Amino acid sequence: MNYCSYCGGADDVPIDGRCVNKANANGNTECTAHKCPSCTAADYFLYMGGCYSTKKEPGNLVCTEAKDGKCIAPTSRYFAVPGAAKTGQSVLACGNPLGTTVDDKTYVGVKGCSQCTAPAQLEASGMAAATCTACGEGRKPNKSGTGCAACSDANCKHCRVDGVCEECSSGFGLEGGKCVSTGGPNLSTGAIAGISVAVVVVVGGLVGFLCWWFICRGKA
Repeated sequence: MNYCSYCGGADDVPIDGRCVNKANANGNTECTAHKCPSCTAADYFLYMGGCYSTKKEPGNLVCTEAKDGKCIAPTSRYFAVPGAAKTGQSVLACGNPLGTTVDDKTYVGVKGCSQCTAPAQLEASGMAAATCTACGEGRKPNKSGTGCAACSDANCKHCRVDGVCEECSSGFGLEGGKCVSTGGPNLSTGAIAGISVAVVVVVGGLVGFLCWWFICRGKA
């Protein structure tokens, strides 16, 4: 999402992605010069120095519910920052690897990530990253959700590194580094080999039984 984080005019402030006169800040009285330190109007949240409404674009593309100037219900492409204050960044894009700091705790997104789940709140100083569940076009997250890799196999669910699948989608299994069907008309070579062995065993058993039957009957 494109956003305005700083307005050049001394009396202008960023509201809903545009620079407007502070008198037209839609009730965000803390916005007084160039940017907004916090958002005080109902349904507004602070994002990158500006105040955005959850009731219209572009704000509702980021967040669907706000409380006390903070986003509490982000859309799938964003995550709520644990423990954020109303004067800080309460929501981040899943693909934002720079992140934000809350006291001595840092929360970041994953480069190239398009959908994610928020990290748990840290109990001590440190850094926590969101868990990536989907990446941009042509890329897939690894199983741990810590990165995105180029993945051309449409049946691959997780790619460990570029071009290397580590887990296939349901109904497919890894074979020779590729995802192949585990059922239906496109059986894997392993499955075909297993079926062939089973058929040979069954046919062999049947032939043996018939031979025994006729030989024994002949002697009788």
